[in-house]
Order: sequence, then structure tokens, then C-alpha cells
Amino acid sequence: RGTKVMAVLVLALLAMAAAQPFKLTRPQSPATNVSEPLLGSRVSRRSALLPPPTISAPTLMDDAFMYGSVHFVGNGSQIVLFLTHDPDTRQSNLYRSTDYGVTWVHDGSIFGTDYINTMFLSPNDPNLVIFNSPDTGTLYISKDAGLSATPYGVNFDCVGLVFSANSSFPKLAYALAFNSASETLSLYITVNSGVSWTSVTSQFGGTSVTAAYWANGIDSNNGDTLFVQSGTGHAYRVSATGLASGQATPVKISGNVPSPLLYTFEVHDQYMFLQSLVTSDPVMYVSYAGGPFVQAVFPTTTQHRFLFVDSSEDMAIIAVQHADNLSNLYISGRKGLDFSMSLYSVLYLPLRISPGGQVFPPIVDFARAAGMEGIYLAQHESYIDPSNPALQSVQTFNKGGHWERLHPPAAATDCAAAFPDCSLHLHLWSSQTSPTTASIPPLFTRASAPGVILANGVLGSALAASAEAYYSIDAGASWTELTKIPLQFHSLASGSILFAVAPNNYITRGFIYSLDLGQTWQSEQLPYNIQVIGVLTEHGERQPRVLVFGFIQEIPDTWAAYSIDFTPVFGGATCGPAQYVEWSLRDFADVPCVLGQELTYLRRNDSACMNPADFVPGPSVRGNCTCAIEDYACDVGFARPSLAAPCVQRTDIMALTSCIVPGQHINISRGYRLVVDDECVGGIKQFMQPVPFVCPTYSAPATTAAPSHSEDDDHSNVGMLAGFLVALIAVSMLATFGVVYMQRRMKRIHHNYNRLVNNTGIVNSSADDHDEAMLPATGAPGASALASPAAPGPATPQDDAMVSY
Repeated sequence: RGTKVMAVLVLALLAMAAAQPFKLTRPQSPATNVSEPLLGSRVSRRSALLPPPTISAPTLMDDAFMYGSVHFVGNGSQIVLFLTHDPDTRQSNLYRSTDYGVTWVHDGSIFGTDYINTMFLSPNDPNLVIFNSPDTGTLYISKDAGLSATPYGVNFDCVGLVFSANSSFPKLAYALAFNSASETLSLYITVNSGVSWTSVTSQFGGTSVTAAYWANGIDSNNGDTLFVQSGTGHAYRVSATGLASGQATPVKISGNVPSPLLYTFEVHDQYMFLQSLVTSDPVMYVSYAGGPFVQAVFPTTTQHRFLFVDSSEDMAIIAVQHADNLSNLYISGRKGLDFSMSLYSVLYLPLRISPGGQVFPPIVDFARAAGMEGIYLAQHESYIDPSNPALQSVQTFNKGGHWERLHPPAAATDCAAAFPDCSLHLHLWSSQTSPTTASIPPLFTRASAPGVILANGVLGSALAASAEAYYSIDAGASWTELTKIPLQFHSLASGSILFAVAPNNYITRGFIYSLDLGQTWQSEQLPYNIQVIGVLTEHGERQPRVLVFGFIQEIPDTWAAYSIDFTPVFGGATCGPAQYVEWSLRDFADVPCVLGQELTYLRRNDSACMNPADFVPGPSVRGNCTCAIEDYACDVGFARPSLAAPCVQRTDIMALTSCIVPGQHINISRGYRLVVDDECVGGIKQFMQPVPFVCPTYSAPATTAAPSHSEDDDHSNVGMLAGFLVALIAVSMLATFGVVYMQRRMKRIHHNYNRLVNNTGIVNSSADDHDEAMLPATGAPGASALASPAAPGPATPQDDAMVSY
């Protein structure tokens, strides 16, 4: 397929990613042998007093095809399907297990000689599986979990299929079809589990579509809704009820958005985004909770492209690309409209296609600590040496209000003594796109084990291509080295077990596991040396079982599978209330309250029992905290010149509004706004509120005003009159405000608040930080505070041979 449409095609398929089976790809580079079991300072051989897990004999498949996909069929099911295929020889095989992967049967004959490259599963009916044969235009429908299948011819090239998750419509699904002649996508609907299909593309105002999303709950009036973007750029919605009844009436929801423009359309949580692809003047429109689309406001006039990052915590996080491989991270208020800059120089990799056809989706190197709101990690590019920019890992505990380096393990005394010049740097997501680091697994965190972060990284001044394994049990406030080689991590039994094994560029004979959320680890041997290509856990990770797929060193030309059952380790016992202890992040580390509250979570004590399948570890609120600087982020029109600096007004960043009409009432910001969902009380809160001001009756110079909307949160408008007004109140504020700052123990924030006020009444930047600021000097004519410095970005793998969009 032509590369001209790959950008649209990949973005459309990203909407379907959650519904796809787990993908396996055999690496072509040779593997490194690990002769000893995985041992380290925190890993020991399993005690003889501890019952061992049950390890099945390896099952050898009949092929060594490079690609595979594997999936449990239904929640709690013992049935597993493993599809291998070779796109070059157009051959495929299907293997089926009915006992959690202990034994396997080759079921490839149900497709005759047809080549199968994909399987689609229903979230409502565990027995319903659809297999795609792209060469024959056939969908094979199985109603007995892959035991048999009936072929149905279709007149389209299916590139993706997603069932509705609404249990009221278990047979309803949509499919995206690729039209090779026009290089466009079409939309088809089935109401009978794929037996027949109806083209509905023309109902959405055009001859093609570019994206489709099932979204349950974003629109309370329609319930489960299908959102579709037409090839014209406009977005539509249609109810599942209408689709299932054949009486669908799509409703245009982007009628107020200017056209004709080419837009990308995305749906995430309570937000919908339309982004223009006109690079000379890009704009983004946001719809919140099914409301109308409104143009989002960013405090910069220099922007190239928007990339959605996260919206799971009542706000939108957007990366704005300003250079080939660099972006700045912006965070909105609750409605996703007014954005302020949170972190500059974040690594951004655009959509790329390798010469071999491998597609790398766009990536912003960002990760969340699952189960704990407001804790993020990101890859920040530092310009300590302008000729050699370096990637450094940073973390925030207050939704991006402040970022800081990761502290090295206490045992690494030399690095700890040199902090922050020496810190811990973790491989997040971008490492997966580089040939030199593709085998290093990304950071691992799960909501069932809040506070636990497992990752691979290095100690030093910046990220490197090598990696060791590290873990944290306090959400990144402190770290401990686990092993000298990187590991791939998994969680079992609702967080009861942490499982780790060497990545796919190693040959190993063992794995390690922890029964106490990473505080201690045991090693266990496998019967053979194996190159582990992938590890599969049951959907939801509620079962104490894991499947390991790979290639045995002594038999390298066939896929092998192990089933490992940890049920004997716990004796089958399930934990009760007495087996849990309450903990708080502040019990482990001297860190500020998270979002103005001290939250508590549950962890299993030393009891030998498994968490129940519906285990909810928290949080609960122990109490609210006094407002401190950690509870605030930079307001719109303000930014931190470096990681550790206070927020300063940027005259080269667009202010939201100022006096336009004599007598106008405006609010003048003091440079900060309370982080979304922060519940702190008292403290410095009264000193951080915006200052009400009535514009003078004489004519005041007008500045650019933003569109007439505002966030329903603590956001306030920034006025150019802040200079003389705040100066008047600066003297009265200085004593109280200064004492609050100086008395606050800022062990984890490395900047100086001694000089508080300048002639504009805004906090000065007096930080002796170790990063050189990316932002240009304030007041530089025509300069954008968000423009990238004149320094090359990080090396991109095979840049000269890739196509970038």
C-alpha cells in the first residue's frame, strides 16, 4: 500500500489497538546467552520452604514463522488461540489450547489452504472469533472459540474490525476496509456477527472515512455511540441502537468547525479532538463530555502539530511539535480548552515507515504511574552541552506542575552524591523504535499494584543504549537496582505476583518473581534455554498463570510455549481483610502530598494468599494537606525557564486577554494556577489567587484576545497590566509569601525562592539549575518561548531511509 495513506491508515488502526490480540515478532538479530539464572542483589534462589510454581513441559509447534498473535478467548476462559503466519510465503497455522496453554492442538485445517493473518475477538461472546483471509476476501467466523469456522465472502479488504462493547448489542461490529484504487478507507457495519455487512460510508457525508471509535458514556444521551470521521474532515455520531436496528441516522457534531480543512479525529475518555493538518496554521478543536467543539488555546503562535498524550485524569495532556524530534508538553483545565506549558523539550517521534514496511506510530515519551493520580514520567531533552543534546528522565507528582530528575538508588553512592548531575534515566516508549534499543522493554506499572514501577534504565548524566533493571515501590520517589540486565515485566493474580524474564535478545533458562510487590524476588529455572519472544497473561491479569512463547536454543526452528501456574505457591488461598495493611506514599518517602491529599492504599501483608479477582487497592483519603507550591502549575502565559525554576511571565508567549474596553473587569494572574483536582486547603492559597482589576477609563493598548471561553476550574486570565498592578501589592505580599516559601521543606525541588518579586510582581527565576533553558529570553521580538533551540535532535533510527509525516 502506498505510503501516502499510511499516516491516515495507521492512525485509524490505533483506535482499534485495544481490541487486537497480543502480537509476537521473532527478532532477526542474534541473541545473547544468559548462562546463569537471573540473580542480583535483590534476587535469590527460591527457598526450599516455598512451594514452586508448576511449569509445564514445553509444547513445540510445527513452524517458525516470524509473526504470531495469541489471545485468551474470553475472560476467565482456559482456551487460548495462537496464530502464526508468514506474509512472504502466505502460510499460516492456528494452534488451540483448552487448558491454559499446557497442551496445544494444531487447528490450521479449518481454513483449508487459505492464508490467515489476523483474528478478531468479541468482548461479549467468548466463543465468537473472526479470522481474516486477505488474499481470498474471506472472513472465517467461529462460534465455538476456534474449534471450527465457517467462511463468508466479503467484497472488501478488511484492515480492522471492532465489536461493540455494549452487551445489549453483542452482534454489532464495524470494519474498516481499504480501497486500493482510491487509497482510502470505507466503513462497514454488521448486525449479525459478521455474516453480512452493509457499507455505510456515504451516510457520513463523503466517499471515505478516516477514523471510527466506539465510545461508551461520552454522550449521556446516546449511551454506546459510534463516532466516525468522514473523509471530508467532519465528525459524526450515531447510536448503537440505530445501527443495530438498521435505522441509523448519523448526526454531524463538528458543524461549527471551519471547513474545508483536513483534520485528524480522536476520541479519548470524555474528550474528542479535531486537529488540522495544515502545518502553516495548525489549530485544534476540543469537545468535552459530548459538547460542541471549541478551539483550544495554546500560549504560543509557533506550533507544527498536536499529538494527544493522555486524558485519563480530568484534563487533557497534549504535545505540540515544534521541531522534528522535539515537542513541548501542555496541560489543560478540566474542559480541555486553555493550555499552559508543563514541560519543554519532550522527545517526540513522528509516524515513520522503515524500508521494510514496518510502521512506527507517533510517540511522545511519556508514561503514567498506574493507579496513582498525578504521577507521570517523561523523556526530557537537556542542552547542558548544546553540541550534544541528551535525553534525561524526569518525573512529576502533581500532574505536571513541577518536574524533577529521578533519584538514583541509595546504594549507588557515587551517583547519589553527584545528584542531579548523576541521576536515573529510564527507557520509556521511544526505545522500541531504535534498532539499538528495540529489545529493551518499556516501563511497567499496573493499577492493581499502585506505587510499584518496574523499568529498565541507566545511571549517569543521560539515557544510554544499555540498561539494567530497576524497581520502585513508592511510585518513583526512590529506586533499587534489581538485575544487571534488562527485564520484561508482568503482573498476575490481580497484582499478587510480579513476573520478570529476560527480553527477546537474550537466551535464558530462568525467570524471577516476587510475592511482596517487588521487595524480594525469587528465581526459578526452566527445563531448557529459551529465547523469550513474548509473555501472555489472561485478560485483566486476574489469573495466577502466565504463558511464555519463544524458541528453545536446542530446537531453534520451531515455536515453543510454556505454561507457568503459580497457584501452588499460595496453596489456592484467597486473601481476606485481615491480610492487608494500609500504606501511604508519604510513609515511604519525604515527598509532598499528591494533589493536596494524603491518600492511602492497601497492600497484602506477609500472608501467603492471592488477591481476589475484584481486588481494589484504593485509594482512600487520610486527610487534606496544606496548600504549598507543589500544588500549583504555571498559569497560561507563564512558563518555567528550566526544570527547577519558578513560573515566570513570558512576554513572548501569547497572553489570554487584557484590557480591551474601558471599565472591563479582568483577572490578573500571579503566575500559577491550582492543579486540576487538587484538594489542598489553606496555606499559600490566598496568595495565589488572581487579582481582580477594573480596566481604566482611558484608552489602553489592546492586545490579542483569546476566543471568548474559559475553563470551569481555577484558571485565570493573564493581563498585560500585571506589571504595574502586581508591583503595588508585592510589598504587602513579600513578608508572608516569602516566609511560607522559605519554611516549606523543598528537598525534592532544587530551586531558590529567595528573590520573590521583580518590577512586574512575578516570581523571579534565580535557580542554579543544571539544565540550560530551552526558552529564549523574555521579550525577544518575534521569538517564541516554545521554539526549539538551534541544536540537533536525538538520532532517529534509519532517519535517512524513513518516511516522516
